[in-house]
Amino acid sequence: MGAAAQRAGIPFGYLHVISNNLASLFPADLSNERHGDVLRQRAILVDRIASILTARLTGGAPLTGATP
Repeated sequence: MGAAAQRAGIPFGYLHVISNNLASLFPADLSNERHGDVLRQRAILVDRIASILTARLTGGAPLTGATP
């Protein structure tokens, strides 16, 4: 979405990540989303997303594990 907005000349500064973790049991779910460990893991994932988006939007080198 960020790349499409950039091509269209539309400002883009927000990414809302939604996961469907209700279909199966997972260690992190809506009942414990504010626990310290869950927050730390989410912060790591958000940093990873930001790094991938930044690299893609600025023409930076592809990141390990990122899908082209």
